Amino acid sequence: MKIIRLLMTGMISVIMVVQYVNAKATTGVAVFNYSTGARQLGMADAAVGIADDANVLFYNPGGIATIRRYEMNAMYFNNIVDTAEESVGLIVPLKQGLFGKKAGLGFAVKAYQGGDIEYIQFDETTQSIVSQKTLTAEQDFMGIVGYGQQLIANGIGQVYGGLTVKGIHSTLVEDYD
Repeated sequence: MKIIRLLMTGMISVIMVVQYVNAKATTGVAVFNYSTGARQLGMADAAVGIADDANVLFYNPGGIATIRRYEMNAMYFNNIVDTAEESVGLIVPLKQGLFGKKAGLGFAVKAYQGGDIEYIQFDETTQSIVSQKTLTAEQDFMGIVGYGQQLIANGIGQVYGGLTVKGIHSTLVEDYD
């Protein structure tokens, strides 16, 4: 019982410190700025507390362990301004995790296509267009691997923890020579 109290006190302390230093973050990588599921879009991207589908990988990696069967999600969003976003995610439940309790693995790929842009090379001496081509304005790709584990399960409640690792590749105006 002392260990549970110590763990709970430590986790609450960490949460309070994280909330204290939390600041509004902005990113130029557009793949981070879009929701991945219908529920998240409907709730203004507020889905951290609800962890019962494959989208949990993007929002709350500890919730991966709550998924008890294989789940896959796929999303394609074509915006009206020539942009598109795609994502595919898979949750694989494990019979037993590192600590002998419920666990799961998650894998996902997300992509953002920022539309096209016209690139015109102009010669000022002759006042004429030298070349003209259409370029991809922006492309972002993100690969995600996640692990979720049940840490504590007793009469009081359950505690889950998780970790995600994300790899990002972003290209802005593919070629402008």
